[in-house]
Amino acid sequence: MNHRGRPVPALLGPAITAAVLVVGLGIVAGRAFTEGGLSSTDAHVLEDLGGLVVVFLAGFYDDHQRGPHRGLRGHLLELARGRVTPGTVKLFAAVGAAALIAGLSGRGPLRAILGIPLMAGSANLWNLLDVRPGRAIKYFLLAAIVLAALVTAGDVRVMGGIAVAASLVALWPDLREMAMLGDSGSNVLGLVIGIALFRSLSPVALGLGLAAILVLHLLAETVSFSRVIDALRPLRWFDRVGRVQNVAEDGRPRTSL
Repeated sequence: MNHRGRPVPALLGPAITAAVLVVGLGIVAGRAFTEGGLSSTDAHVLEDLGGLVVVFLAGFYDDHQRGPHRGLRGHLLELARGRVTPGTVKLFAAVGAAALIAGLSGRGPLRAILGIPLMAGSANLWNLLDVRPGRAIKYFLLAAIVLAALVTAGDVRVMGGIAVAASLVALWPDLREMAMLGDSGSNVLGLVIGIALFRSLSPVALGLGLAAILVLHLLAETVSFSRVIDALRPLRWFDRVGRVQNVAEDGRPRTSL
């Protein structure tokens, strides 16, 4: 149910993930056939896709479980009481996917120590953003634009390019409240950003990125992103562009442009 009390199907997450998987595997298979084997770049693409599948499945499970929204702190408190919530499953899945990618990267223990919580935190961060129509996709596209100048890893360019194209297609139905990402989609987009950061940044920059993600989680748990966004005019404008804002007296929706 959305904030208007209307049911919105969580179809965009499976659609985006399917597009990334199908196109990504097709590119890897095509290159392996023409070049006679897997390159290191294609091996990294397969590792990244494996991580995406893990977080997608955990998010899909959470999307189809009924229960109160507790936030990260609430899920950890439930875990301390011996109760495993769907949110806890997502957390374990994100950490496991990040550990898989970091462990197979062969980039050393320091990058793994910093990269695992950074990638898992990025996946959860986009889940925290997905509380208004279009918000998670907008910030994913904005982050992708910023990272485009930094990313040199071939696997990130392949997977990120597909995810950006799929997100552009999904943005309009998300804004119009015809469908939504759900946890399965927001976690996948967040992990894509996390992988791009892990593959591209130096250890010092990874540490700074991890600190920023932790601060944003603290902000979400205490103040809430929506309150901060609504208080800052540029963020409020960006958040509301294209969204259905209210309903006119004649019953037709108005759009913010």
